[in-house]
Amino acid sequence: MTRITQAMLYRQSLTNIQNNLRGSTQLQTQIASGIRVHRPSDDPVAMLRIVPLKNEIRSLDQNLDNIELARSTLDTATASLEDASSIMQRVRELTVQGANGALSETDRRSIAGEIDQILSQMVSIANANRAGRSIFGGTSTDGSPFELIDNGSGTAVRYRGNDERLEINIAPNVDTEINIPGDEIFQNHQRGATTFDGTTGATSAPGIDTGVGADRLTIGFAGLTLPGTITGIAAGSGTTTALGPMNYTFTAPNQLSINGGPNITVSGGDNDVQVGSDPNHTISLNLTLPISPTTGTFTSRASLSLDGGATTTETDFTSSSIRVTDSVDGSKLNVDVSALNNVGTERIRYEGTFDVFSTLIAVRDILRNESNEPQAVVSQRLTDSLGDIDNAHEQILTALRNLGFRADNMSLVQNRVENLKTGATESMSLERDTDIVEAIVDFNQRNSLYQASLQVSAGIVQTSLLNFLR
Repeated sequence: MTRITQAMLYRQSLTNIQNNLRGSTQLQTQIASGIRVHRPSDDPVAMLRIVPLKNEIRSLDQNLDNIELARSTLDTATASLEDASSIMQRVRELTVQGANGALSETDRRSIAGEIDQILSQMVSIANANRAGRSIFGGTSTDGSPFELIDNGSGTAVRYRGNDERLEINIAPNVDTEINIPGDEIFQNHQRGATTFDGTTGATSAPGIDTGVGADRLTIGFAGLTLPGTITGIAAGSGTTTALGPMNYTFTAPNQLSINGGPNITVSGGDNDVQVGSDPNHTISLNLTLPISPTTGTFTSRASLSLDGGATTTETDFTSSSIRVTDSVDGSKLNVDVSALNNVGTERIRYEGTFDVFSTLIAVRDILRNESNEPQAVVSQRLTDSLGDIDNAHEQILTALRNLGFRADNMSLVQNRVENLKTGATESMSLERDTDIVEAIVDFNQRNSLYQASLQVSAGIVQTSLLNFLR
């Protein structure tokens, strides 16, 4: 039989008191904090369910933050495009006004000045940003996505962003795009044929053209190429308008014809003589007698420029086509020169590429009329531009509708995420939070046990020497 000592009674009493006090204190903490499970040791099984629920709630909170970010970004983009839409409506009004045949050149130039200001304003809208990040630059953050280039040789707007989309997670397994790359809104990628107005004989050649909207191809005289066997013919310093291969016939003693044109009389020391097949296709020559051989061919070379003469590309007509580069924006134009026969300016249209910026530039340049075209031609060209304006405006409206759909979707997704968060929060509350009524009952019971253990222990453990000697 085990002997029960006073020390054993003391230790057992102390253990009972501490256990009851610990239980009472734990229940008191649960009641005061409202939380039943503070650490895994409080309820290991419940904690296994609480931790995933906490992570889920944290993830849903991040989703809600992302939804607010997406909504804010979409709202900023929408406001910018609404401004752009209003601007395009104003441009249409100005174009209709400019097409009025009763307007003077001064009136049209005044309208051109307003459209030039609108162009700068539209570039500013396209460069809108939120929190330092460009809205219409794709994922690029390196400066403004659109650059207005106007260096006297021409005007162009270059896109320096990219076509990537910025996605964020707004719900479990749901990502959304919060941007539209600017080239989809302000530029057009439905390229069609390249057309020439046909004033010089130049036409489009096979190859990939990269220009957009409207352009002007300036064609000039670049000099003569004379075979070494020809004598008596040299380039003059007068005006030359005829281009391409020149066939000549010399009839002794002094008659000269170019490309089947009328004969002229050569006196033997003529300078800057205008010779050609007709008055609109002439070449300036210095002529001496005798001309040999009596028949032959020389070439009037051509220079072609897309940037107002800042850079030129020459052709000696040995090849049927050449490629011309615009130094302003780097665009390329493939030109068939096999029928090119006259200097002048060709109006180029890159069909299907008239976007917001190229349309504004084209309308402005038509109104400026720097080539002094007749008013009837200017009015007709402005009227023809209305379709390009409407198409460019439709690109903006399409983007606005796209943004509107996304904004509406944000509200639906937000409601779903909030419901998911409410469900997860309720589930975690069931596992983690204190049942106050049950806890109070348990606390009272545990407190009663604690008080009882104190009273019983006081009776068992007698520390008085007199009680020990009895």
